[in-house]
This record gives sequence, structure tokens and C-alpha cells, in this order.
Amino acid sequence: DIVLQVGLPKTFTGGEAVNPWQFNYRSSSADSSVTRADIYIYDTNGNPVTLTGASTNLASTVWAQTNPDFSGSPTFTAGESFIIVIRMSAKDNETMDLGEIILDYQG
Repeated sequence: DIVLQVGLPKTFTGGEAVNPWQFNYRSSSADSSVTRADIYIYDTNGNPVTLTGASTNLASTVWAQTNPDFSGSPTFTAGESFIIVIRMSAKDNETMDLGEIILDYQG
């Protein structure tokens, strides 16, 4: 797993309404049973964030981007940190690559 602790600025007031986070990835196989990435996010209270849109079984033989959103009311507190976990797997000689991660926020 790749685990990222992301600090929010003290001026943070919220995520952008459209595409608050963007993840870029590429794999040697488009078959998610062979290569895949799964994204999990935990809010500043450590609670799992329910993601909507593509966030699991990610696989693409060209660089691709996913922009998952969230439902419910996760807590993202200014000046605190939240956690992003990216679980990547590849069978045999296959590969899974993680590219740029972009976080768009207000504040």
C-alpha cells in the first residue's frame, strides 16, 4: 500500500465542488483481475470516506485519470491531516504505476 498523510492548510475551507481530487494511473494490463489500483480516503477524524465514481478496480494501459467524489459528511478540518491509501497490485510480471495526485481545495 501507498499511504499518504495529507496536511490541510490552516486556511482550508473545503474541497472544490468539481473534481476535489484527481489520481493518475497506468498499468500493463487493462484487466483489473491482473493489475489494479484501489483508492481509500480517511477524513481528519480517521473515519473512512465513502467515495463515489471510479475509485476501485482501476486499470488502463494508457495514462488515465479518475476523479472520485464523496458522499455523506466526512470531516476535513483546516490545519489537520487526512489519509489517502492507494492499494496497488499486479500479477506475475505485470506493472501498476501511480502518477500525479492533484488536490483542489478552497482557502
